[in-house]
Amino acid sequence: MSTLTVNQVTASFTRAGGEQRTVLRDISVTILPQEIVVIVGPSGCGKTTLLNLVAGFEQPTSGDILLNGKQVSGPGPDRGVIFQQHTLLPWLTVGENVEFGLKLQGISPASRAVTSAEYLNLVGLSQYVDCQVWNLSGGMKQRVSLARALVTNPQILLMDEPFGALDAFTKEQMQTLVLNIWHATHKQILLVTHDIEEAVFLATKLILMKANPGQIAQVIPLDFGKRHISGESARSIKSDPDFIKVREAVLAYFFENDPGVSNAVAA
Repeated sequence: MSTLTVNQVTASFTRAGGEQRTVLRDISVTILPQEIVVIVGPSGCGKTTLLNLVAGFEQPTSGDILLNGKQVSGPGPDRGVIFQQHTLLPWLTVGENVEFGLKLQGISPASRAVTSAEYLNLVGLSQYVDCQVWNLSGGMKQRVSLARALVTNPQILLMDEPFGALDAFTKEQMQTLVLNIWHATHKQILLVTHDIEEAVFLATKLILMKANPGQIAQVIPLDFGKRHISGESARSIKSDPDFIKVREAVLAYFFENDPGVSNAVAA
């Protein structure tokens, strides 16, 4: 089983004019097999930068990122990435979008069709295989994105605000879908979100970050998502006093420790 290790990673970038800005400093975290690690923090704390480093889209200034002991030096099929916007190819059908990664790997058309059908069924879109993506709702497009990321069997899913553009009802549907897929596939998941309730609901390990520069402030183990897998409804869990207590404690941390949040509310 795969293990992702981020070891003392620092990321700095050069601004216009030559000034150096450190976005992340000394980040260390381990994602174990079958964990959902959720990163939450104020804007500008480097959440997306960290996910991009793990994806291989950017390189750290110092430190190491290892997947199964192998250095991450660029994008690879061992990491599936899902963005806030669906990034589907509009000239392809739903099925063709899901098959795209398999096509790049040289898989035969017959095998691609069988595998893509399996994952479209997993995300509840079997009947839409021949549809054009522009005919789908936002939530359905993200389901296709999820199937496309899973179809090449990556070791870990990287999700950057994947439900941020969805309405509250669809967002909760997608959250429960992610938990069900996590349970069915045993994938590791690294998810970035601004949504505190979403973070508390999904995470087996919740990472709270602080900004300027981005650093890990707290790591909190949680099991609310496992309760959903065991049969408890999302609404029941999210209205549970224990859930509310954790959610409010996380919110309180950011209100008390992030001046940007406090000033925005005061204004």
